[in-house]
Amino acid sequence: MSAQRTSKTPQTTKDAVQALLSVDRINVSYGEVQALFDVSLRVPFKSVGALIGPNGAGKSTLLKSILGVVPISTGTVTFAGEDVTRLTVPKTVRRGITLVPEGRELFAGLSVIENLELGRTVASKRSSTTDDLLDWIFQLFPVLKKRRSQVAGSLSGGEQQMAAIGRALMSEPTLLMLDEPSLGLAPVMVERIVSGIARVTEDFDMSVLMVEQNIGAAAALADRVVVMNVGRVVSERDATGEEGFDIDELTAMYWGQHTA
Repeated sequence: MSAQRTSKTPQTTKDAVQALLSVDRINVSYGEVQALFDVSLRVPFKSVGALIGPNGAGKSTLLKSILGVVPISTGTVTFAGEDVTRLTVPKTVRRGITLVPEGRELFAGLSVIENLELGRTVASKRSSTTDDLLDWIFQLFPVLKKRRSQVAGSLSGGEQQMAAIGRALMSEPTLLMLDEPSLGLAPVMVERIVSGIARVTEDFDMSVLMVEQNIGAAAALADRVVVMNVGRVVSERDATGEEGFDIDELTAMYWGQHTA
């Protein structure tokens, strides 16, 4: 069974060859416990990459390592031609990388609009006005415009996820990283969030790297799926034209039944 991908503009030759993000043989440990083993990854310009795999595979650790939350023992992370391996989180964010963490981490007592505007304080660039960005985010997720004056803690799980993504987009990143954006959400909310994320690379010069347990959502969005297990990359697949990915094959890869 194959998954139809969201419609995307074909990459230019430069975009397809030159990577926005290159992770080269990084190793990460939590104390005496090694979490990542020689992990390498490439994210081209204006592309969507998805990391899948069972719990404990190291997917979230990889995102945190790229951002600088978790220190890298050995290996390098290169972003837009610059070595960002040892940068602090604020410096990495200002270079144009942002992360929507699992759990969203909104300020529950602040309104939706206040949460969104907080994302502007760490903007990596200011090519758009705050009002223009808000208008764009409200186009991506119209429900946020209706809820703009509500406190974030009163939103549904799906609405909170939309607000968290919107806050990240307010910083005008070049690479948007998402940790489990569909986790615990109703199918209708997953569909809306997938639709919003799909527009990101179309409307702006932006790439997306996401951790996703929902294989269908990953297949619908991604140009490339990377399978991780026990801290290692065990398999990778590129989308095949408009036909996208074979869901049965991705599911088998997820559970370690097929590697290549």
